[in-house]
Amino acid sequence: MVCRLENLGVAVDTGDFPQTTAARRLIVSHDGQGETPPGLFMFESPPTRREEGVFAHLPKFRTTLDIWFENQKALDLAFVKVKRFIALAKAHRGHLLQDYLLQQAKEGADVVQEK
Repeated sequence: MVCRLENLGVAVDTGDFPQTTAARRLIVSHDGQGETPPGLFMFESPPTRREEGVFAHLPKFRTTLDIWFENQKALDLAFVKVKRFIALAKAHRGHLLQDYLLQQAKEGADVVQEK
C-alpha cells in the first residue's frame, strides 16, 4: 500500500539508550483516516469505530515505523534527508490543483475569444 509523503512525520527517538550500544532509532509516523495502515506501519493504538445510526465515525489515526541505525551519524544523515523530502512534499501540496485551474482558465479564455 502506498502513502502520501505529506501525511508523514519524522522524529528522532531521544530515549535513554545504554552506553553499550551505538544504535539509534528514527521514528516515521503516518497520520491518516481509515482502518488499514500503509504497509510496514503499525498502530500506536488501534482505532475505535463509533457507529451512529447508518453513519460510522472513525477518528484520525497515527501509525509508526521504527527504523534503527548503527550510530548517531547515520541517524542524523537519514533524519535530515527524510525531513527534507517530507517538507518538499508538503510545500508542493496543491500545485497540481493550481496548475489545473490555471489551465482551465486559459482554455476558458480561448473559448471566449473564439466567439
